[in-house]
Amino acid sequence: MEALRAPSINPYGLTCAEFCARLQEVFGLSPFYGRQAYRSLMKLACFPNISASHDSNRIKTVNQILQDSIKIIPPHIQLYPSDGALKFVTTLEDGNQIESVILTTPSGRSTLCVSSQVGCRMACLFCLTGNLGLHRNLSAQEIVSQLMTARFTLKLE
Repeated sequence: MEALRAPSINPYGLTCAEFCARLQEVFGLSPFYGRQAYRSLMKLACFPNISASHDSNRIKTVNQILQDSIKIIPPHIQLYPSDGALKFVTTLEDGNQIESVILTTPSGRSTLCVSSQVGCRMACLFCLTGNLGLHRNLSAQEIVSQLMTARFTLKLE
């Protein structure tokens, strides 16, 4: 069997249906396998391991391509013990940096604050990000990647 060559498929910017359609288009896989991989990534926060009883070489190749195309960039993590905030600083592919923060309340609930832009045009006096000005909006893939990076890093559910 000839080795499969396919473009990178990163599901973070795709809906489940779009991801399944892409896997079917590129690899000829049924939507069942696409849903299995999508669920692994989005709900279980683990890399997909599509399994099938037939055509195991093709499935292994698909698994490898998916793992290679999903970039969990290890963020710089900073803990602020005074208020319990955990800050993630992530460098994007274009070199820009963004911050995500996990805030934990005294009751134990946590909230993840994600960036939707590089920089900010509000220029609030208390905020360093505002001093940068607005560079650009983040893509859906970059926004979802912040959530997934936090989940993979902290093993959150």
